[in-house]
Amino acid sequence: MGIQCRKRCKSAVTNNSKHSLKVYPNLAKDLVTERKDKLCYAGITYIRILTGFVYFAALIDAFLKK
Repeated sequence: MGIQCRKRCKSAVTNNSKHSLKVYPNLAKDLVTERKDKLCYAGITYIRILTGFVYFAALIDAFLKK
């Protein structure tokens, strides 16, 4: 019948945890936020579009989660 599964593509390796650079501690790990604008976190990624790639950056308030 010719039924076959699709092969999974290997995902690209985006980080290298085995490096000789200094690793800084997470200073906000045990911090409890009680009001907005006290702690924010950020993220960046890229998105493929027809003509190439664009970067997407987000800054998120840890208290409001927005």
